[in-house]
Amino acid sequence: MATDTLIRSITVWRHPVETPNANPLKLWITEVDSAGTPLTHNVVFDGPAISVPYGDGVHPIKIEYWFDPPVALPHRGRYFFAIQELCWGWFDLLVSAGDPYPDGSLWRTGRSNFSGCILAYNISRISGYDLVFTIEYCRDAATATQRRSWGELKLQYR
Repeated sequence: MATDTLIRSITVWRHPVETPNANPLKLWITEVDSAGTPLTHNVVFDGPAISVPYGDGVHPIKIEYWFDPPVALPHRGRYFFAIQELCWGWFDLLVSAGDPYPDGSLWRTGRSNFSGCILAYNISRISGYDLVFTIEYCRDAATATQRRSWGELKLQYR
């Protein structure tokens, strides 16, 4: 559930024992239908592929996609995002049992081996778990400030 339209970062975590693993991990954001099912062919953001090769083998491996400028979504509301290992294999992201994020669902997608390894249409919902993730939004609203003269500001910062 996108609470704003400008995304500054998306972070997920890979399982700690999957180190070293330098395979690039690509980010996708797509539309969903009215039931929340991902529409993998309605791509909103064809994101970067980044490599996070090393962890310590004990702690989860942070995979952070940072956007400058921010990713601009067409509207607030539901979207699907996927992390895809580009054409080589598989990996495990951290999940949490239960339903700690009731506004979304965990999905598994396939990969198309045609047309540059895009997301495939074969998707399946994984019940009883949610992905562990963080999305940081930019505020697309004005920030209130105090009205001051130039002289007052100069005195404050001397």
